[in-house]
Amino acid sequence: MNAIAHDASGAGLALDQVVRWNARYPVGTLVVAAGYPDTPRATSRPASLLDRRRAVAYLEGLNGYFDLADLRPLSDAPRSNAAITRRDLAVMFAGQGSQSRGMGRELFAAFPQQTRLASDVLGYSIERLCLEDPDRRLNNTAYTQPAIYVVNALGFMRKRLDGDPIAAAEFFLGHSLGEYNALEAAGVFDFETGLRLVAKRGELMGRVRDGGMAAVLRTEAGRLRAFLKREGFDSIDLANFNTPTQTVISGPSEALERVIQALARDGVNAVPLKVSAAFHSRYMHAVEAEFASFLHDFRYAEPKRTVIANTDALPYDASNIVAKLSAQISTPVRWHDSIRYLLDQQVSEFAEVNSTILGKMMTEIKNANAA
Repeated sequence: MNAIAHDASGAGLALDQVVRWNARYPVGTLVVAAGYPDTPRATSRPASLLDRRRAVAYLEGLNGYFDLADLRPLSDAPRSNAAITRRDLAVMFAGQGSQSRGMGRELFAAFPQQTRLASDVLGYSIERLCLEDPDRRLNNTAYTQPAIYVVNALGFMRKRLDGDPIAAAEFFLGHSLGEYNALEAAGVFDFETGLRLVAKRGELMGRVRDGGMAAVLRTEAGRLRAFLKREGFDSIDLANFNTPTQTVISGPSEALERVIQALARDGVNAVPLKVSAAFHSRYMHAVEAEFASFLHDFRYAEPKRTVIANTDALPYDASNIVAKLSAQISTPVRWHDSIRYLLDQQVSEFAEVNSTILGKMMTEIKNANAA
């Protein structure tokens, strides 16, 4: 987390406090706010702090200004101007399909300000949706995606504030929707902006009907592609390349049912996924175009850490964020290639936030890569 100090009022005392802080803890020092989350959030108008003629610091990761006296470095040892990272560590965020009623129970109370903000942006109680799901909407794409994004984001905030080693990871990646959490964690946009993007993405993808997805197990992608061609299932796309032996297919509901039955006759198991449409396929092109237009309304920062994109299993940079995020909706998730890329970068440790789904897939990929 970067602490960017500001002189609150121009007063010499406040300026001296800022100078002394930065002399000992240069910008880039990992810090936490001792009073957070009870310290009032004042991202846009920090008048309550500025009017007191005190030195304040803006914490990008917490989206607010805090009294300099409330800040506590994760370590009392001075750090270099460049944030210290671990190039052997990658953090993963799961996407749609990882939702379950009760998720985030320990996080909403710990982060009341973000929880209120999320509810204000969405127009409904995110806490009630996740914990109670009284209207059975948690598996509805328009609600699923914001819910997972919020819980993932709060989960990472919790680990970062607790001084968990994963906060120092150099690499971040997420599976489909989880990629937004990876970008938020890497500083490309803040929590609120990410939520607005995800809410629109979920709304648009939720409009698409008559489609679905299924995970084909214990079968290589090449064999599956040959099977679909041989059997004439030309309306089915390969949507997620998850592991060497797990590929997700996507397409119209009726065709998907026939494929699942045909695979079963061939001794191959295919499990339908908890999604409402044929995501990551040609059937999402119209949504991709509309979402691309929406993405252009926001500003994006250069990633502070390396984020691996689903579309091509290569790092993001500031010039390709809109292109990759819009294309992601209709192109395959190259998870297998993404993990292999990280292994080639000598990443040896993978941590997952709020789930174990991706860890299992990573283990298969890692074992296959070592064989």
